[in-house]
Amino acid sequence: MAVTIRRAGRQDWQELDRIMGEEIDAGHVPGLEIVPLKEEEWMEWFDSHGSRHPVFAGERDGRMICWADLAVSRWSYPFDHVVEATIHIGTEGRGLERPLLRFLEQQATALGYGKVMMLVRADDRNLLHNCRCCGYRDVGVLRGHGFYLGRLVDMVLLERLLSPDLEQLREYYCDHYPFYQEYFLRQQQALEEEMHRNGMIRSPQDPSKWIPAPREVPEESAGDTMEWEPIR
Repeated sequence: MAVTIRRAGRQDWQELDRIMGEEIDAGHVPGLEIVPLKEEEWMEWFDSHGSRHPVFAGERDGRMICWADLAVSRWSYPFDHVVEATIHIGTEGRGLERPLLRFLEQQATALGYGKVMMLVRADDRNLLHNCRCCGYRDVGVLRGHGFYLGRLVDMVLLERLLSPDLEQLREYYCDHYPFYQEYFLRQQQALEEEMHRNGMIRSPQDPSKWIPAPREVPEESAGDTMEWEPIR
């Protein structure tokens, strides 16, 4: 049976909660939760997901069997091109890990991200294996990073490098951070001045390219004559 993936919203919180509960009961929740969230906690969680940080629901025959999200990075504005991914697979969705990871990669690329990161429990061999098969690279192990079921557990940090559209990323930073718009403007002005000093102009056919400026040849004055005296 085919799986249909759609955007999920606040109205889906109970289904998301049900799948997380199934993961907890089976002992393979990808995070460190040991109890599902409360409704108000789900609402706060949805508040942290804007247009660039969507939540997706996977359905089969109209029933949700998995979900995933792209979440805000834990860093500041220079890292807006980085997004954190999470996938949750219910009892009826086993085996969908890789298709879901690849789907998130496609969505992250379309949204202009340059990297997807995941934080996975070191003992979750199934999810780690599927991440690595989808091109994720181990960055390192965070020792004793999480408290889970009364003990400190190691977490593996993974990354998946994408191929971002740098022009789109530049426009994003200009739109969201005025100081970046000012920086790029100063950078462009400095480039223009340097190229003009070096005798270059923009190509009329392709303004993105620079060509040598045509030299001005002074016209000879018709009245100027030169007389030579013979050598004696």
